[in-house]
Amino acid sequence: MNHHQASKKPSWRVAIDTGGTFTDGIAQSPDGRIHRSKVLSSSAIRATIRACPTSGLHGLDLRDVHPPSGLFKGFMIAAPGGEPLDTIAEHPRSDEVALESSLRLPPGSLVELRAPYDAPRLALYLMLNTTPSDPIPPLELRVATTRGTNALLEGSGASFALVLDEGLEDQLEIGDQSRPDLFALDIDRQRLVPSKIIGVQSRLDQSGCMQRQLCDEQIDEIASELLQSEVGAVGISLVHAWKNPDHERRLADALVARGIPTVITATELSLSEGLTSRTETLAVEASIRSLLGRFLDGILDSDGADQCQVLVMTSSGGLTPTERFQAKDGLLSGPAGGVVGAARAAESIGIRRILGFDMGGTSTDVSRYDEEMLYRFETRVGPARVQAPCVAIETVAAGGGSICHWGPNGLAVGPQSAGADPGPACYGAGGPLTLTDVNLLLGRADSDSFGLPLDEAAARSALDDLLDVIESSEVARPEPTAVLLGLLDIANERMAEAMRAISIREGADPEGHVLVPFGGAGGQHACAIAGRLGIKRILLPNDTGILSARGALLARNEQFSERTLNQALDSFEKCMSSVRNELEREAASRLSNPEQAAIRTLLGMRLHGQDDVIQIDLAENQNLRERFTARFQEVYGYPPPDRPIEVAWIRARAMDDEKFELHDFVSDPSPPPQHSRSTRMTLSEGNCTVEIIRRDQLQPQVPRFGPLLLVEDGATTVIEPGWELRLDQFGMITCKEITETRDTPRLEGAEGIAGSELVSARLESIAVAMGRLLERTALSVNVKQRLDFSCALLDDKGRLLVNAPHMPIHLGSMGICVRRTLEVITALPGDVLITNHPGCGGSHLPDITTIAPIHETDSGGTLLGFAAVRAHHAELGGARPGSTPPFASNLAEEGVLITPRHLVRGGVPEFDQIENLLTSGPWPSRQPHENIADLRAQLAATYHGVEHLRRLARGLGTAGYLDRSTQVRDNASRIARRSIRELGSFNRTVRQTLDDGALIQLHAFTRDERLILDFTGSSDVHPGNFNAPIAIVTGACVYLMRLLAAIEVPMNEGLLEPVDLIVPEGMLNPSFGDDPDCCPAVCAGNTETSQRITDTLLLAFDLAACSQGTMNNLLFGNEHLGYYETISGGSGATARAAGCSAVHTHMTNTRITDPEILETRFPVQLDRFSIRRGSGGSGQHPGGDGVIRSIRALEPIEISFVSQHRNQGPYGLHGGSDGTPGTQYLVLEDGTRHVLSGCDQYSLETGDAVIVETPGGGGWGTAT
Repeated sequence: MNHHQASKKPSWRVAIDTGGTFTDGIAQSPDGRIHRSKVLSSSAIRATIRACPTSGLHGLDLRDVHPPSGLFKGFMIAAPGGEPLDTIAEHPRSDEVALESSLRLPPGSLVELRAPYDAPRLALYLMLNTTPSDPIPPLELRVATTRGTNALLEGSGASFALVLDEGLEDQLEIGDQSRPDLFALDIDRQRLVPSKIIGVQSRLDQSGCMQRQLCDEQIDEIASELLQSEVGAVGISLVHAWKNPDHERRLADALVARGIPTVITATELSLSEGLTSRTETLAVEASIRSLLGRFLDGILDSDGADQCQVLVMTSSGGLTPTERFQAKDGLLSGPAGGVVGAARAAESIGIRRILGFDMGGTSTDVSRYDEEMLYRFETRVGPARVQAPCVAIETVAAGGGSICHWGPNGLAVGPQSAGADPGPACYGAGGPLTLTDVNLLLGRADSDSFGLPLDEAAARSALDDLLDVIESSEVARPEPTAVLLGLLDIANERMAEAMRAISIREGADPEGHVLVPFGGAGGQHACAIAGRLGIKRILLPNDTGILSARGALLARNEQFSERTLNQALDSFEKCMSSVRNELEREAASRLSNPEQAAIRTLLGMRLHGQDDVIQIDLAENQNLRERFTARFQEVYGYPPPDRPIEVAWIRARAMDDEKFELHDFVSDPSPPPQHSRSTRMTLSEGNCTVEIIRRDQLQPQVPRFGPLLLVEDGATTVIEPGWELRLDQFGMITCKEITETRDTPRLEGAEGIAGSELVSARLESIAVAMGRLLERTALSVNVKQRLDFSCALLDDKGRLLVNAPHMPIHLGSMGICVRRTLEVITALPGDVLITNHPGCGGSHLPDITTIAPIHETDSGGTLLGFAAVRAHHAELGGARPGSTPPFASNLAEEGVLITPRHLVRGGVPEFDQIENLLTSGPWPSRQPHENIADLRAQLAATYHGVEHLRRLARGLGTAGYLDRSTQVRDNASRIARRSIRELGSFNRTVRQTLDDGALIQLHAFTRDERLILDFTGSSDVHPGNFNAPIAIVTGACVYLMRLLAAIEVPMNEGLLEPVDLIVPEGMLNPSFGDDPDCCPAVCAGNTETSQRITDTLLLAFDLAACSQGTMNNLLFGNEHLGYYETISGGSGATARAAGCSAVHTHMTNTRITDPEILETRFPVQLDRFSIRRGSGGSGQHPGGDGVIRSIRALEPIEISFVSQHRNQGPYGLHGGSDGTPGTQYLVLEDGTRHVLSGCDQYSLETGDAVIVETPGGGGWGTAT
């Protein structure tokens, strides 16, 4: 990228933010005046044709746009969203144009004026009041843009090649092996696909030391291959290079010397641990670097470039010159600008903690500020995880353009968006009903003040279309107002939930913040969202509608430096000063005036064994241990367990010390009176007439009371009843709630048409938040890396209400577990129960469940329901490390059995008793302290569910909550009944056999609008460990019902209400006594039989060819360690699409551990993890391919392996071929090859390797 360095100090300061729908600009001229602009990001301005007295000219009603004469010359004129009609030949006056042809457009026509260049340049000309023929004055230009993000989402980046370690070439395609949608049989994983991948034989070990070095001949071959590929950029990403960046740099220099023009190394972008996410970051950079370079260079024409300095906004909220800018740093620059603008506004009037939400046309970005900017250093953007400093932002698909529709669950808002083209219905371009239309029809938007002409009739017609759809779905035609208010409530709840999530993640309460809405529509929802969150104060900054651009204007130059340490705290403290000073000097040296830099240094601290960190600001004379302990308690709600503390990383941020200020003083205390207007607004209380007042009509310190409609350029704010607003002397507005003091935030709309949808959404958000908390606090790799856990909320009878989308295998078991546990032991207020017993709804012993009753208060009252958390513990004793012995024949051999008992009794934890249990018996846990640490994390997640469901019930009232929770279950039941009706007269019997010949037989048929799933004829109790408790069978059947519904459905037991499940005692429903030595083993039943049950169900209903049908369980360990992973394979093809390769399917969705983390924490080396090409079955739609995974032992370890589909490949359907069966074998250090069976165990010595080749999915249809 070129850096346009001004020849003298710029006189203008300009900021432009290009978003998905609008491009906003703000500039301060040399005389201090502020200029603003807002245009469509499609480089268009909308106008209405008006009559013009001058012959041959068209008059334009441009609303708030005031272009200089001549600007529109050469623009295309078109109907919104349509093909160009003509070209503008002349633009003699601001609001008049002449067309090249004799075309006459009738007055009242809505048109677009389309510029022949990008939107930022159009915005710049409008602010400078210049045209392309005028010289650009000296200026400093600050640019924020989502162009890079859009290119990633659209797959429109440049071609690139990657150079990766041999054996790990497929890491981008495999990713973390999880699928994005648990219930999509046609799996679509967004991936950045390189044009070419080259594997190299050089290798670093886990310490960063060289194992194998490339020779010159090998580098020559690589360079030759790359030159022939003619890609735009080449990226290099090698394992453990973050510990030794010179390893990548030497290869890059060698390739450049051999004629490769653009070579990027992963370690020049990030020095963070995590090979896969570092490689994804590299792919992002290689894909969009040139695109963003052209975009930045194209904002200014070549004549103006010499007069200007260009700075780019980064995702962290700072600025950087173009020569230092890396494309991966700017993906969220627009939202970051908004956070800066909101924070600076709050700081200026002494507000320390804010929740900001930037509501744009496509989505809403939610952020939090707490005296300092809060950062993340890895963020998912579209198809990739990006390692880059980024302001902590949550994005929800609820913007002004979000489409409002009627689905099987009722009213819905988004996630689809109408975008800028065609846009909302009221834009007049044939768009659908959107949230913008809802606000317009409710009187919450003023068409006369909107930046674009609005067509209210088109919005009302779109609403009528929605009402027709509702009526056609066998629902009485509702009142239009009820539908509009319901849609508004749904959108408000989704945005409020994102604010809860970002607060909860940091252990903060939303009620302690000031709400700062911005973006064009943010203010329309502010009071309602504040009410949902219990927030009593709202800040409306200057330039609310273009605050992201204003934030870019106020931002400062900023540079980061980082070091990954993974160092014990005691060790770090000995070298802290030298490391800190070196890092701070490095960051400051990248600024123009290093001596004046303001420095902030952050530590990422965690307990040894955890992945997630707690960020601590490093201050002088600070006791880091005490600070970490206090912060841990704040975030997680309990003190840290007695484990070593480590410093994962240190980062220094250097920033220019000088702050640029924009002063918006209100100088005239008595502005001239303006014509007062009013409108009819619909509130939940009814219709009323409200005043429309412009922001510039307000007088400082004179209160105004809601309801009223506050309008300004680019933004509208609804001041609800019970709220007061005041303007201060700096032009900012503070709103505060003046009525009703509440102990509990409201759930507005719960009594309306969208009531059950709102309650269902809130319940799911609580369960999801429970899972996020568990993921962050757990120590086990199974929880924090593989996400092998589930969180659920249940009703007062122990029936599942909502199960967060975690592990499908747990879907049907949580309700059974709660009910059967309560048959054994009573749960009183303040109790938490614990069990892993398969006879009490457990799945296998490593899956431990915590259960807490939820009463109205801590001391009792009406029982509202239960919170339950199930997590897979990597080690729980048993005959083999990992608690999954392949040849177990009874429950005792599989680990420690926890019969239902108290974990907490009357508010008092009983961890000592649990630890005694874990360390007793013939095969105790090998890692009891990690078990206890993970149980503490489960307990914190359980308590989160208890508290937040209790809050929800308080907001609705106990009776109201119980009624709505029943409706949530009834909704799922209604959808299940409809799915069964659609089956018609259905009767089919199918069979599947396990590798050892054990039979699963299913007779599925319909009768009296019920579905009967009869497993009679399946094998008797299995002599090994392939027995599946009833909870496993139930979970697979819930999964089936969700697939048959083929839509978003509340995941609860209502799905099984019209289903009769017949499972005789046997392999699929073994009985359990009190003595684990006499109970059947179940560990493979949980992982393997569950998948084969699912194979059988999908075969019966002809939904998809068979996926790999196994989890490929690999465990290794010794007396000091234990590790467990499940390995992906191919998914089965369907009638619509080919199968997906290297992905987990059906009953599991666990992530694979990153190669660097695996090798750093365990004594193994990952020699290969690649796709097993050609293993998917052929067909019209071929099955997905399996993978090949090779792990070499670096010290003696015991391995166990449990799998299926080793004798016969996963079935194809309708002429499609079966997938290739899996296989596994050892390659010993002396080269001897030893084949393993599908269930096996072995003792590896140093240098021995285990190789697993997983099955491919079956094909669908005859190949042509």
